[in-house]
Amino acid sequence: MNFVSVAATASEATQWTVILKQSLTVTMLKSLLLASLWVGFSLPALACSCLWGGSFTQVSENTPLIIRGRVQRYGAPLAHGKNLYADMEIEILEILRGRYGHQTLTVLGDPGHLCRPYISATTFPINGEFLLALQPPQQQTVPLSGCGEYFLPIRDGNIPGKQLIQGQWQPYSISYPRFRDTLASP
Repeated sequence: MNFVSVAATASEATQWTVILKQSLTVTMLKSLLLASLWVGFSLPALACSCLWGGSFTQVSENTPLIIRGRVQRYGAPLAHGKNLYADMEIEILEILRGRYGHQTLTVLGDPGHLCRPYISATTFPINGEFLLALQPPQQQTVPLSGCGEYFLPIRDGNIPGKQLIQGQWQPYSISYPRFRDTLASP
């Protein structure tokens, strides 16, 4: 082997090294792009999704238990949010539909990956009164559905809410006795 063939071999090796590095860089960029796309499209799949069940009057048609209750206390705080709780204890003030044999009920909120409303002091203040449309409780515990308007606040004897009219949310307010009568009528 002479000097010229060694130089040619070294030059070829350098070219192959450059080609190999470029090829690896392109492969790594392709892999990174594919991984980013996979993560980007997978994240929405990890979130909950459900069809909107409608306003309180619509969803309450199919719920066996409707109560008026007062928030007594919150359960354990959630680690991933400020002032978010796993559940809340509700004192039952009135049963509008169904049967329930206890004075209190534990209502479960969203732990972070289900289609339920979060239990927070903003949404459900202590001593706040609410109408709740619920499924039958299991051992004094029931999840609060978030795929519709399954709860309404009662403020100063009135129920503020919202309804979808021609594709837009419109606020409304109705007195609690009048609203209760509309739930009772067929």
